[in-house]
Amino acid sequence: MKYEMLLTTPDDVEYMSEKLDAFYDSIVPPSERPSTEGYVLKVSDENGNIIGGCIAYVNSWDILRIDTLWVDEHHRKCGLGSKLLEKIEYVGREKGCYLSTLGTGDFQARGFYEKNGYQVCGTVENSPQGHVSYSMAKRLDCPILGTVSNHDDGKLHTITFGTEEDGDFIDDKLDEYNCSHATLPNRYERFGKKFVDEQGNLVAGIFIRADIYRTANGTDVWGAANVSVLWVEERYRNERFGSKLLLDIERTAKENSGDFILLDVLDCQSTFFLKHGYRIVGEIQNCPRGHRWYTMKKLLE
Repeated sequence: MKYEMLLTTPDDVEYMSEKLDAFYDSIVPPSERPSTEGYVLKVSDENGNIIGGCIAYVNSWDILRIDTLWVDEHHRKCGLGSKLLEKIEYVGREKGCYLSTLGTGDFQARGFYEKNGYQVCGTVENSPQGHVSYSMAKRLDCPILGTVSNHDDGKLHTITFGTEEDGDFIDDKLDEYNCSHATLPNRYERFGKKFVDEQGNLVAGIFIRADIYRTANGTDVWGAANVSVLWVEERYRNERFGSKLLLDIERTAKENSGDFILLDVLDCQSTFFLKHGYRIVGEIQNCPRGHRWYTMKKLLE
């Protein structure tokens, strides 16, 4: 049978993501939670202005993922960040979470999270360019490690749940901070490739998000390319479709001056990528329960 490599469509990506999720669920059965649940926390001043906030998600594996935590610069060093972190961890525990994970950069808040009991479990250099990013984790079913600052500015701040619009505001404020401290991607390129059979049926595919930087002479070049989905129909897994798709993405990244490929996988998937020259740069133990979650990287030299 003949197969053709084509660009993916949004429907293809949704289909592959569902198939990959089903594979993960077959390895680690999810909890009774039907789907990922999102939460927005906010802190407002006496005039109703948002001066801090947190965005986090609880997934079906009972893991809390803290996506965003921000405090206005005029209200830092007074314990608001720790209070937000304590509150979202409380929400996670109430939802049955045993683990909390997050990412931060060398220009952000690694020390703050360490004081609140988080530990570095992964390091990626030159992400974003010229900086280091860290994966961090904390067990929520164990005694709290480290010390939390008790400093207070004397004001009573109430933490409440926010709306989606509040979440957008908090995200924008963190983006402003990040842009003032690091050169972030000019834009992101999202695309994928797929193999289809003679009847047009999707049998394998890959989808990535690439960080695109603008050089001094106005040329767009790739930084990191993050693989979000690599999926092959079970009966085709000895046909090297996965290898061909991965090599195609690597070749495309190299042609655009890409630096490296990044991906996150379950431990049972790591052997395939190790064979293709990837190395483990991050490891979260017992994530999900009974397994390890790896961040893997390959330099494009």
